[in-house]
Formats: sequence, C-alpha cells, structure tokens
Amino acid sequence: MNVFQVERILTFSTVNNISRRNKIIGKGMKKNIVIQPSTELAYWVGVVQSDGSLKIYNEKGRKNPRYRISLSVSKESLPMLIKSQRICKDVFNRNIKIFKSKTREIWNLNIRIKSLLKLFHKLDIKFNKSFSPPKWCSESPEFFGAYLAGVIDGDGNVTVKRRKYPQCLVRIFSGQREEKLANEIRRTLGCCVSIYKKDEKRYFAKENRVIDGTWFELNFLISSKNYKFIENFVLSNIMLPHKKERIKFFIQNRGCSIASVKAYNG
Repeated sequence: MNVFQVERILTFSTVNNISRRNKIIGKGMKKNIVIQPSTELAYWVGVVQSDGSLKIYNEKGRKNPRYRISLSVSKESLPMLIKSQRICKDVFNRNIKIFKSKTREIWNLNIRIKSLLKLFHKLDIKFNKSFSPPKWCSESPEFFGAYLAGVIDGDGNVTVKRRKYPQCLVRIFSGQREEKLANEIRRTLGCCVSIYKKDEKRYFAKENRVIDGTWFELNFLISSKNYKFIENFVLSNIMLPHKKERIKFFIQNRGCSIASVKAYNG
C-alpha cells in the first residue's frame, strides 16, 4: 500500500465512561507508559484532528503495516509544532525530531503510533476526516477548552469585524460539515454556531498552491455569553501569537470601536 494512499482513515468505536481519573497503561515500548486525560493530550488531539494526517503504509521486509501521524506546518505555525513535539515527549515518552523540507519552507513532525493504538482506542481518540472530541473532553470544560485551542491553532482563523460594535469571529475550516464539533461548541459555550459551504478557489500558503474545490466553514462569535470560557479555558492553550493576541485584545477591549481593534485583523 502506498504511503500517500491512506490518510486519516482509522476509526474507532466510542468508549464510554472515561473519566479524568482513568489511567491507561501501554506496553510494547521500551517501558510501560501511563496516559490519562489532560489538557496537554486534549490540545494534541485537536491539533492532529485539524492539521495532521494518519498514514498507513508497508515497509519492505515487514509483514505488518506501519501507522504514522504526520504534521506539516509553515513557519508561522512552528510554535504549535514545537508544543506538539513536547507533548509527544511528556505524554507518549517519544523523542521526536522536527525536520525542515529541503525544497519548501515547511517543517514536519512524524510519530509512529502502532504501539499506541490500543491506548487511543481506550481513550476514545479517533483519527478520521472529521473533528471528534473524545468523550472525556466533552465532559470537562478544561479539556474541551484545550481541545478547541488545538483546533483553532490547526485549522482556525480569528477576525474582528463590524465598525460600530466589533465582533470577534472564529472560523474553523474543514473538508466536510462538522456537525459534532458544532454541537459541542453550542452546548459548552452556549452560543450560535453556523456552518457554510464554500465552492471557490482557495490559496494554501503552506503548499503554495491554489485548490478549486469545496470546503466548509464553521463560524461562531466570541461574545458576552462565552468570553469567560474562552478566557479561562481556551486562550492560555493557544500557541500561535497572531490568533491568541487577537482574541486576548478583543476580550480586554470589548465595547471599543473598530479603530481600537482593526490592527489585529490580517
């Protein structure tokens, strides 16, 4: 099987009754590791489900397939990649190197996960084409906030709009309608969430190419109803400065005119 033919196809059934006190012990590595729900793990799942891909491939001389998660980012997203690298060390006991592409301004991180598959299964962590927060994330504001921060760092965009009464719009891009994520945001943040289908050309700076196709935008506003949740559980976990500072400045200057916040639009 070609390494580029299978991406994000691994799906596991939901595991119920996972609490933040659960500890999952994994074998098959140099030493056993203990993994339990945490903000670090929640952030990593959000990043991988947004900006990562699972590849299943065969190596010459091996009967069993390999499983590898790959993250590729531009220079602007390096803080997210560095944090993901640290989480691999702290949570999975994996020393993973970041390497730069020889032909493009792209940085890559790869982690082999075959020995972790049972752990991910027990923790309700899925790698498919849609956003799927684990059950333990949905049960905890702290964990869901970290997960949402990973999603925003990976596939999110933050914009301040409207002149007289500014609004802070968060957009999350995906190849399909993200109804499950939308429902979790509605339930946890108590705000309206809209999903729009887009059919037009889109420029991907990371790959330096234009794709003419279809994608979806999930939109929600930071408002008086949810800014405390964003401030307490999301903001501290966001790693990309241009997104984090825009949200932070908007929250601190709620009610100001657009003249005070327009500098944060890009």
